[in-house]
Amino acid sequence: MKLMKIPQAKKAKYQTVFWYFYGIVLILSGVVNLMEKDTISWVFIVELILGLIILILNILGKLNNKTA
Repeated sequence: MKLMKIPQAKKAKYQTVFWYFYGIVLILSGVVNLMEKDTISWVFIVELILGLIILILNILGKLNNKTA
């Protein structure tokens, strides 16, 4: 109920910060796991690519909600 009282601009800012944080965490996790293991696992590569996609989409503004 309290979330409904927050202005839309502030919600959009929180959402943008969350997606940046989430993308960076995925990238860092993928890179650390790839460097830590001796073999290359496809799971960590997918994690790295997903983090990059999230960051790119957030920079381009494709993850923002467009409410009328």
